[in-house]
Amino acid sequence: MFFKISLLKYCLLFFLGLIALHLPAQDLKIELGENRLPITEYFTISVKLQNASIKTISDFPEIEGFQKSSRPRSRSRITVAGKTTVEETITQNYAALKEGTYTLKPFTIKVNGKEITSKGTSITIQTELLTDEPVNPPPKESPALITGKTPGKGKSESFLTLETSKGRVYVGEGLQVQLFFYLSAAEQGLLDFYNFGEQMPALIKNIKPHNVWEEESANAEIKTDTILVKGKSYIRFKLYESVYYPLSAEFIRFPALALTMLQRPKDQTYNLAPTQQELVPFVSNFKNVAVEALAPHPLREIIPVGQFQLREGANSTVVRVNKSFTYFFEVTGSGNLTAINLPDTLSAPGLEIYPPQTEQFRNTINPRAGRKTFRYTLLARKPGKYNLSHSFYLPFFNPVTERYDTLRSALTVQVSGAPEPEKSLKPEEADSFYRLIQSADNDLQNINQIQEIKLYTNLVILLLICATLYIFFKK
Repeated sequence: MFFKISLLKYCLLFFLGLIALHLPAQDLKIELGENRLPITEYFTISVKLQNASIKTISDFPEIEGFQKSSRPRSRSRITVAGKTTVEETITQNYAALKEGTYTLKPFTIKVNGKEITSKGTSITIQTELLTDEPVNPPPKESPALITGKTPGKGKSESFLTLETSKGRVYVGEGLQVQLFFYLSAAEQGLLDFYNFGEQMPALIKNIKPHNVWEEESANAEIKTDTILVKGKSYIRFKLYESVYYPLSAEFIRFPALALTMLQRPKDQTYNLAPTQQELVPFVSNFKNVAVEALAPHPLREIIPVGQFQLREGANSTVVRVNKSFTYFFEVTGSGNLTAINLPDTLSAPGLEIYPPQTEQFRNTINPRAGRKTFRYTLLARKPGKYNLSHSFYLPFFNPVTERYDTLRSALTVQVSGAPEPEKSLKPEEADSFYRLIQSADNDLQNINQIQEIKLYTNLVILLLICATLYIFFKK
């Protein structure tokens, strides 16, 4: 009987061991970016988890001299020798505020309830190196599509390309940037991503120019679709997407980017040794986008740029004196919604206007489009007819018409009723507290007087205790 139970235990342990061997290992690690870099580039901290999803993660550390920026999230599939590993990466970007040497102290991050520690590092931020590149318009761009080459096996039909929504924009106008990899249907199963989670942070860092404000897409997942290019079918992978808003009238320059892919020989199985597979670089086109300055305007440094429309409304346009009502001013369209703010000095005699509640919604399909709503509470103080166009308006620059325009309220509010007479309030006549003030002694008192009394009292008590002890022990 004992022998049977022992045998059953050993069999159970054996099968559990086999199951454990086939379960993918969950590897969690922290990777720090380059610790010596120009001020125009991000310092990065990446958390990587293999064969599992990052469901919960604590805050990344604060670094003195840096400001937290975007935090992209990516998921990649790595296949080596027929073994596939899924890796999820969350990267926190840090923008340096000025040049110098900074210290990232040891820190701990909790991922899915498990803590992982980094020893930190020293970070050196340098001034961006100057080049002899002319300020004149750059030379003509390279061809739109540059295909990767496989040594000795001709050209690949797949390609990597960087696409922009426009070739010329105004300062403050949104520029959508997307990085795609087009996989030829004929090469499906022959090409696979190689160390994608490690390559993407470097690619993203090289894409972002220094003279823009960035609004990253809320959805950082890789999306695929099927598309025809010159009559050939491709599977298109959207690797990266963002919207840039130029801060100055300088060319936005996107360098050529390189993505290394893993290629298998044709007519071979997936179970190949690493030495039988080949790493193939795919190089994208470089691209330059011209940026034009806005026409002279007193507010052109802060004025929003885009195509905007106005939606407005009020819960009532006929109001009694001393009654409040709600008014909303909603801006819809395409542009930098974050930069939109209505004038702070809203004047409307007879109407009290309170600070607004602000809501912003970004279109997930088109990240440059959305809406921003300002919801105000107004209190009617005097009767009359009030035209809200003098109080609620938004000047902006339209890049399509290339002209300045203004969104202005068209609502009129009618306030009726008799205004209440202003009362001369004398609080000292109505409240006994104020009468007490008039009869109170206004002589100056030493603020330390109470502390001095406490000190002397404690000394007397101490002397009495000492005298009592002396008499007790003397007896």
